[in-house]
Amino acid sequence: MNNTFKKLASLFFMLLAVGYICAQNYKPTIRFAVIADRTGGEQKGIFEQTLKQAQTLSPDFMISIGDVIEGYTTDMQYLNDMWDEFEGIKSQIKAPFYSVPGNHDCTNDIMVQEWMKRWGYMYKYMYVDGHLFWLLNTEENGDLSAEQIAYFEKSLENFPRDKWVYIFMHRPLWKENRANGYTKLKKALKDRKNVVVFSGHEHYYLKNTVEGIDHYIVATSGGGNSLRSNKLGEFHHFFFVTVTDDGPVVSNVLYDGIISDSIVNEQNEETVSALRSDGWVNVHPVFLETGCEDSVSVNIDAFCNTEAPLKLELLFESSDSLQFANDTIVKEVSKGDNRIVQTLYNPYGLDLVDCSPIFFNLRIQSEKEGVSTDFTKKCLIEKKHICSTRENWVNAYPYYVDEDWDWSGVEDGSFDFSVSQDKKHIIVKYKLTDDVVNSLSTPQEVQDKIFIELISGKTANRYTRLVVAGDCVYTEDYRSTGIKQTEQDGVVTVFIPKARYGIKDSFYFNLGFLDHDDVRNLDPSVIWWRPMLKDTSNPQFGKFYLQ
Repeated sequence: MNNTFKKLASLFFMLLAVGYICAQNYKPTIRFAVIADRTGGEQKGIFEQTLKQAQTLSPDFMISIGDVIEGYTTDMQYLNDMWDEFEGIKSQIKAPFYSVPGNHDCTNDIMVQEWMKRWGYMYKYMYVDGHLFWLLNTEENGDLSAEQIAYFEKSLENFPRDKWVYIFMHRPLWKENRANGYTKLKKALKDRKNVVVFSGHEHYYLKNTVEGIDHYIVATSGGGNSLRSNKLGEFHHFFFVTVTDDGPVVSNVLYDGIISDSIVNEQNEETVSALRSDGWVNVHPVFLETGCEDSVSVNIDAFCNTEAPLKLELLFESSDSLQFANDTIVKEVSKGDNRIVQTLYNPYGLDLVDCSPIFFNLRIQSEKEGVSTDFTKKCLIEKKHICSTRENWVNAYPYYVDEDWDWSGVEDGSFDFSVSQDKKHIIVKYKLTDDVVNSLSTPQEVQDKIFIELISGKTANRYTRLVVAGDCVYTEDYRSTGIKQTEQDGVVTVFIPKARYGIKDSFYFNLGFLDHDDVRNLDPSVIWWRPMLKDTSNPQFGKFYLQ
């Protein structure tokens, strides 16, 4: 299909939406567009096209749900460049344009000040043809301040209860762990039912009806999106909303047509969430004594929380040296715990640790929703880690990279390390590979730093995170620990007191490297040797036994 035909088809479908509204004998008073997240892994050109398409429908105004710049910086030139780029795009449309602040727009005090300079408000209400619009700020330390709530309550003092209130917020407070802010909001509304709520942030689509009120999460208008299927709520779009005396008529507009505004809702949300992410399918690490065992069992647990069953298809690829017992395993999983066991044979006695991790493909299917998603999973094979008086260096190719968009490979940032002991200490040594070194005097600031994770104690439930920044070792909240640290020939040595952290017979260990290359970027990658121990949903790797 050529581009001209696509544009004509897009315009045709959008005009159908307007025609549908007219056919229902609605008497519209206002028409406006709701624009979703532009940034957070921006896919270039989508936002511009979204605004052009929305403008084609001649809305009275547009409201963005926030995240209009990438942000996460304190560099004023960099910040101004971002805003100037956005302003240049916005200047191409004729309709008045409003926005709520998102986390990418107002990450820190400097960015908040710049937002105020450019927009003139952090939150606001406005009356339009007898209807009330609330533009909230959900970036106030994860809550809604008393001042903000009082401001919006004032707008309701003489506002008729039969009229509609349109609420816009970046974060979906009713879905996040921000119940306090949402409770305050509901209290301010005083049980009004003529209310509709629009939010974003999640980069997927959802419609919830909460206590009789429609709550929408718009997906993206250019922000990072896997775009695997409309049925997963993964698409670029905008809302075209027609305001009538009977309430809003919401049209969900894509580039190539219109889809139902209930495509993802509370009835199928659990199933769609399970299809979007493979986090509920956990591959257990394999721990070996020698590393050259003839065969190993790979245990895969699937904790399914959906009422309707899902089908898992696991695809394994054998090699000349390593063979799986089954090339394909298909299993229907029902709600609750489900275990799948695969056997890997090692006929030539290879060191399996050198072959680790072992990759395989996972497909999750839902017959009810008529959609499937594909993932790559990996099984980590480890020998039993011995912590002795002898150094045993590990070439730590990362198992996991947080904010991996900012990491270009091992030459960009990586590390080797060893873990040993003396009578009183666990001795951690590491050496970094880093193409750009960034070290600052204030440890709390974003800069190159090392995170050391420990889980210790008799029940292995005492979690500790230490931060090595500059020439000091700090707690997770940046209080000095007094822990001894030395550096020689690029090798840093940290002496962790066993008694202080309850280390006796064994402990779990992990190392992470925050690699800060671009000083303007406040959201850099963190390279982890193993999955973060702090996330209790991860299988626990990196167990060391004292010898």
